[in-house]
Amino acid sequence: MGDELGMERVRIPDDRVRDPFAIKVKGFDLGRDPERVPLRWDDSPRGSFTDGEPWLPLGKPEFNVTTLRGNRNSILNLYRELIALRRATPCLMRGDYQPMRARDGVLAYRRILGVEQILVLLNIAGEPRRWDCGRTGHCLLSTDPARARGSLGRTIQLQGNEGLIIATR
Repeated sequence: MGDELGMERVRIPDDRVRDPFAIKVKGFDLGRDPERVPLRWDDSPRGSFTDGEPWLPLGKPEFNVTTLRGNRNSILNLYRELIALRRATPCLMRGDYQPMRARDGVLAYRRILGVEQILVLLNIAGEPRRWDCGRTGHCLLSTDPARARGSLGRTIQLQGNEGLIIATR
């Protein structure tokens, strides 16, 4: 679906609709085609997906693997870092899930494996929010490229729409 590239829904002209449900139930924009467009590998006219005409229109040229791979702060590289962190952190793979009460636009949960604890904070508000962790921690990964990895205090200032993964004990 291109989530790892930050792809947006693509408008599908009526004559290019392929989803059987959308063809049967016209006019309600209920088809899956906008999420099924081909993934672009580069910014060439056909995105290095095909030499022919793709079955659905391609999305914007800037959402392609080659360009995003070279951008250290791209969503593609964030996906890669998240996957690598999960694979390298037993607590994230096998730890018990403990939901926490959402507060002021911040969703939170813990993963716990023995004495190891990982706190995940997701600020779904567009503005900064404070969160009291109850203990100090170590920033493992943030969606904010300006946040340095390393030690964190008890109280954390999350940026708008920031996700933060913290190791605590």
